[in-house]
Amino acid sequence: MSADRFRFRVWDKGANGWLKKSVYLDEYGALVGYAPHQDELTRLNDPNLIVMQCTGLKDKNGEPIYEGDICKIPACGTCSIRWASGEVWARPEMVGWVFVRLQYSSEVPLCPRRADRCVVIGNIYANPELLK
Repeated sequence: MSADRFRFRVWDKGANGWLKKSVYLDEYGALVGYAPHQDELTRLNDPNLIVMQCTGLKDKNGEPIYEGDICKIPACGTCSIRWASGEVWARPEMVGWVFVRLQYSSEVPLCPRRADRCVVIGNIYANPELLK
């Protein structure tokens, strides 16, 4: 894991693209930035803004892997990335990032060994056609 796990990116569903302006997460996890026509930081309570966290791992090409990314993995096929809590393994103490295997509707823990073999090919918001 690296300091990249503290990086975030934001998808704007309304504009159908990545948010280009600087935004921050406050101590409560709320998105903070400059709203249009305002000169001070404010909470951005826009349901169209989707925050995605970096997993702290990189694919075999050195690209950071983010929540919501779509990856190709040998022996697993096409997968998306999501945060999972205990419900995945039926053990509440088990939490972490997982590959969601689209062909089998199953989940596999994301670990450095698997991340090193995968390639990020898109994102569930920018490239929804890859989920089919």
